[in-house]
Amino acid sequence: MPEHRRPVGVPAARPAGCVLAALLLPAASLGQSVAIVGGEVHTGRGEVLSGASVLIEDGKIAAVGAGVEVPEGVETLSAEGMVVT
Repeated sequence: MPEHRRPVGVPAARPAGCVLAALLLPAASLGQSVAIVGGEVHTGRGEVLSGASVLIEDGKIAAVGAGVEVPEGVETLSAEGMVVT
């Protein structure tokens, strides 16, 4: 059986969504605020927003977009180079 190989120049898939979900679960359940910044955000409406942020406050999505202002003191997670869904 041939060995499976990735084509040259194609990066390995990263389970970014799983990692981000695992990081956010404790904060969201405690009602804390978290910002995921700089990612390629895929919205539920089918839009793709490059270099965007998602702000979660009290366990709910409060803002999504490229111009989201993150309040001082909010935990920030970099999603640069990752897809956020």
